[in-house]
Amino acid sequence: MEPGALRRFLESIPPELLAARGDGEGVRVAVIDSGVDHLHPALLGRVERSVGVERGAAGWRVDDVEPGDAAGHGTACAGIVLRLAPAARIWSVRVLGEEARGRGGALLAALDWAIASGAHVLNVSLGTRNPELADPLRARIDRAYRANAIVVAAASNLPGQRSFPSIFTSLIAVDGAAIEDPERFYFRCGADSEIEAPGIYVRAPWPGGGEKLVTGTSFACPHVSGHVARLLSANPGLRPFQVKTILYAVGLEHARRDGRAQEAA
Repeated sequence: MEPGALRRFLESIPPELLAARGDGEGVRVAVIDSGVDHLHPALLGRVERSVGVERGAAGWRVDDVEPGDAAGHGTACAGIVLRLAPAARIWSVRVLGEEARGRGGALLAALDWAIASGAHVLNVSLGTRNPELADPLRARIDRAYRANAIVVAAASNLPGQRSFPSIFTSLIAVDGAAIEDPERFYFRCGADSEIEAPGIYVRAPWPGGGEKLVTGTSFACPHVSGHVARLLSANPGLRPFQVKTILYAVGLEHARRDGRAQEAA
């Protein structure tokens, strides 16, 4: 769609739909990451499931595991989701180990599990440049879309470098920016990552009960997952295309108000 036409379409969305926000009640958010510290005060009582992906003789499998975080990355992401959608239910899906590194097969298995298990939102604050994973990841992201599961993925932290799965159009790709207000995000029509959210010096929960200042697209991503959870809480029947459209319209309005209208034109 030509940018001007898209802009006119976004402006035609009823204001009452754009204003509808819940608190995440009834929404299951799968945080596919390094695990979650379920005893952290910011997450206490909100981590409904903890599973881990392990490689066995028959291939990758997903099993219930003791809650915990191998790297801190997942706790930070889950906490950011809950900051925006405090009543959401977190499903911790551990695919990363120490130093927040993992295997492509584990990510594929995690996506399979989250889609089949009925997660409403899949927060994927990670990525790969391995071209062999492109087609398997695309197939799963498209399957999630058809199942009305909304995948939110972090873009690469390196300018001009594209990573999977964030490049796929059936998900919501998120870039990070120096935005202080967690309620703020911007729509950038035509960019590889059309949503820009807070991702620089973000205060986030960290294992052990404390907080840490974190930077990266990984931490912009859960801001958008939190906004999606709020939208679904207020409007449970929304489909992925409708959620993306509402986010784009709200992000366009934020860009206008904050003097970034040219970026969103």
